[in-house]
Formats: sequence, structure tokens, C-alpha cells
Amino acid sequence: MLRTVFSALLLLVFTHSAEAWNGVGHRIIAEMVWRGLTKAERREASELLKQHPHYKLILTADVPRGVDKDEWAFLTAAVWPDMVRPKRSGGSDEISKYDLYPHAIGYPFMRPAETNHALIEHFFIKRPDAEMVLSNSFTTLRNRDASPRDRAVSLCWVLHLCGDLHQPLHGANLVTEKRPRGDDLGGHHMVIDGHGRMVNMHSFWDSLPGVDGAYGYIAAQAKQISGDRKLKDATRKEFEQDKTIASWVQESFRLAVGFSYSGGNLPFAHESDVKAGKVAHEQIPKLSPIYISEAHGIARRRLLLAAERELVVLKQVW
Repeated sequence: MLRTVFSALLLLVFTHSAEAWNGVGHRIIAEMVWRGLTKAERREASELLKQHPHYKLILTADVPRGVDKDEWAFLTAAVWPDMVRPKRSGGSDEISKYDLYPHAIGYPFMRPAETNHALIEHFFIKRPDAEMVLSNSFTTLRNRDASPRDRAVSLCWVLHLCGDLHQPLHGANLVTEKRPRGDDLGGHHMVIDGHGRMVNMHSFWDSLPGVDGAYGYIAAQAKQISGDRKLKDATRKEFEQDKTIASWVQESFRLAVGFSYSGGNLPFAHESDVKAGKVAHEQIPKLSPIYISEAHGIARRRLLLAAERELVVLKQVW
């Protein structure tokens, strides 16, 4: 009885719907982009964001002491698409009406033992998907004839979705006979992390950039990642070779299948079985220290690639 209650409490704390990188990750990416812009480009971005419908309500509502207002607005713009979701906006229609688009495109994959390939062949991805939304946002942002309001909103989606689509689990969805529509991008696959906590796979990958939302941490991480020459060398081939949104997503898909799920062989407990008491807490598979260490390295690579690619797009705008 106590074990069941304990498991339920852990699920309540660590389970959430798929959202991609947490706010820290998105702000780290945006900080790297901000540092890569010229002063003139920063002014252009800042003036555009002032036309955003939530500039005062959200983008500049909580600027940390000592932090440049324009810079913080830019960093918050990268998180804005998550902040307008009803559960984040407190149900305010004025805010949540902007929650219009998906943040992922989970291409299907199966475990090696699965033989029903029709699950993949008939898998349906609702349109518009995140690839389409990001592409359309690029187009609107570049369009000088579009309204400043629409371009400001599109800038937020560009900053956010480019980051989202570099999170491996936003590119892949495990399908089975029992769950032919997939499993919430890993949102129901429970494991034990390096701190002994039960967490779903999607949440684990979301939180790899860290959970310290202070500007100092974000700035330090951005400086460290963008200044890591070995990391830049390790990502150069992908950066030079993969120039399209679709190819960025396929990078994420391959990483999700090949590493995140170990080719489909990664052990996990299903959330429904944990909730039902069929799997005790001590039976939930633990992620190995090696897996966790390599996952952190992959996350850093994906954050850097997202920032470098966003920077290329924005320099074509201004």
C-alpha cells in the first residue's frame, strides 16, 4: 500500500506531457544566438519583439535584476510557445489562444522484436506538424510585408521550434501492437535517473540542460557550450551537411532510436503498470552512469546545433 502511494506521488512530481527542452534549455540556445548577433541585429530583433502581443505581459514581465531588458525579452521569446499553453497560462483565453501548433513530429519506430510493420506504414502524423510550422515561421519572419505583430510571433516560434526539433525525443515515437499511436514521445516510459528518482524518458531528456533558471547559470552554460572547440568540431559535419528542417529532424530521430532507446532495447517500465502497482519502484530500470553521461554530451551537441542554425536564419532576416 505504501509502495503504491509512494509511486503515485513520484509520478505526480516527475510525469508531464511532452514539451521538449525545458525553459533553461531554450534560454541557453537563445543566449548563444543573442551573443552571435551583431549590435544592429540585436536592435532589429528587440524592436520587432516590442510588437509582440505579450511583450509586457510575458516577455518583459520578470526581467532579472541587472539583466538587459532586450536580452531577457529575446531569451523569454524562445520559451513563449510553452508559456501560452493553458496549463501554464492559468487558463487565460487571451494568452492560451496563441497555443495553436504542435511542438514535435514523432516519426514512428518499433522494437526489433516487433513484426507488424503495418504499424509504421499506416502511422498518421497530424498536419500541420512542427516541421511545417517552423518552415512557415521562417517564411513569415523573412517577409517584410507581413505585419510586425505576426513577424514577432513567428520569431518566437522560430526560436522555440528549432530548439524543440533538436531534442531527440521530439523526432521519434515508439509504436507497439498495444499502442499503435505511439506513447507520447516517451512521456509514459518510466526509468530511474542518476539521482534515484523515477522520471519518464521525455522528462529526462528535457531536463538535461539543467534546472537552474537563473540568468547567471544560463549565460555561463551558453558561454561554455559555444566556446567549446571540441564540441564545435564534433558537430561541424552535421552543421555543414544538414541544411533543411527535415534533415534536422532526421538527426533527432536517429539519435532517439539509436541512442535514447538503444535501438529499441532500452528497458523501461510503462507508467500505467507503475500506477496499477504491477511494477514496484525497485523494479523500474535504472539508467546507467555511462548512458547518463553520454546523454548529457548529446544534449550539448543538440543545443549548439540548434543555436548555430537559428543564427544562420536570423542573419538572413536582418
